[in-house]
Amino acid sequence: MLAGEMTAGFQFGVLVVADDEASEEMASWLSSEEQVTASHASVVMRVLHQQEGEVQVKVWHGRDSGSGVLVFAGMIDVPTGIVRISDVVMSQVLRVPVGKGCHRIEMYANSTVEASEISVLFDPTGPQFAD
Repeated sequence: MLAGEMTAGFQFGVLVVADDEASEEMASWLSSEEQVTASHASVVMRVLHQQEGEVQVKVWHGRDSGSGVLVFAGMIDVPTGIVRISDVVMSQVLRVPVGKGCHRIEMYANSTVEASEISVLFDPTGPQFAD
């Protein structure tokens, strides 16, 4: 189910996914080629820089698959139950309720360099998580 979406310019070409009240320092990249980095509390992704155009972000809950290339799969802790999707300086913000706790997250992009279309899936269903 589509839980939220936004189209915006992302300052510094960085998209951040974190708990709405997260205050810890974001994870940093190990190399300049790395597109996504993560900690238990946030996922940080390089996207198209606002000077080059806008980025469309769709947030899904329980959807079977995202569109594009899988660029990240992991877990994120959301103690408030609300996830914040934003640029690095929080001038563009989308808040989406996902429920309190630790959630599976997958991120898909239309490109592995300067992506302009992102799908963020919370608690995706499908064969990749079958027991």
